[in-house]
Amino acid sequence: MTRFLVACMVTLWIGTTAFGEELARMRYSSALRVTEIEPPKIDGVVPTSMRFFVRSIAPGVSPDDIRMTLKSKAGDLVISVDVNGRFDLPVSKELREEDPWLIANQPKGSLRMEFAYAFEQDIEPRWVNQAWQVSYQSVFPHVHFRSQLTTAIAGMKESLPIDLSYTQCEGAVLSNLNPFAFAKLVVNGVEVEMVELMDGDFVIPFDVEWLEDARVIVSPPYGWTISIDQSNKYLKVQSGMHPMLKSARTNELQAD
Repeated sequence: MTRFLVACMVTLWIGTTAFGEELARMRYSSALRVTEIEPPKIDGVVPTSMRFFVRSIAPGVSPDDIRMTLKSKAGDLVISVDVNGRFDLPVSKELREEDPWLIANQPKGSLRMEFAYAFEQDIEPRWVNQAWQVSYQSVFPHVHFRSQLTTAIAGMKESLPIDLSYTQCEGAVLSNLNPFAFAKLVVNGVEVEMVELMDGDFVIPFDVEWLEDARVIVSPPYGWTISIDQSNKYLKVQSGMHPMLKSARTNELQAD
């Protein structure tokens, strides 16, 4: 069982907290220092990529409106920002030594630059009490990740305008291409209702109080992917904006 996770956002405030006529700017070294933070070592979790994003807190400003430039002595380097606010910074010895300003075309204090880790984790279902099971905690290791990353970043706050925040997790989505796939959540021996989406995905709600005792029962024990619900699929289901199946599954698994 494989799962993909964008576990957190490390948010850097570009400029001060006040708006003004000056443009938002940040030293090149400040941005790169965040990328040098070692992700917490959690069994089975492998970092796969690092991503930069920029967004504006000013009303009506979209990523398309944001232009950024590295003001290098060798010439201005234009930093491309895509429609989602994602961008890459060039890394070189010369830029590290020069430490140029990263300047945006937006007012000081109006931008937030975010850095995200992406992860991959292998989860193996185990045959327990006549059912294939995975622990609820293995589906949501981000709680442990947050704690360790917070400690790692704490020492940087004095030298950087940095704020640590996280993508809120409302749930996870289990997916399997097998049309007969089945999943259910059991907490303290009691089955908890889960939403099955029209496309065959199963939505597992997140509750920190379930981390120790809950388990997820699956069938078959292969072919599953688990993703933290970054697409707000769980919230759409809760608000009735996403279709879901009304009929119950006919294949049952014994929980205990």
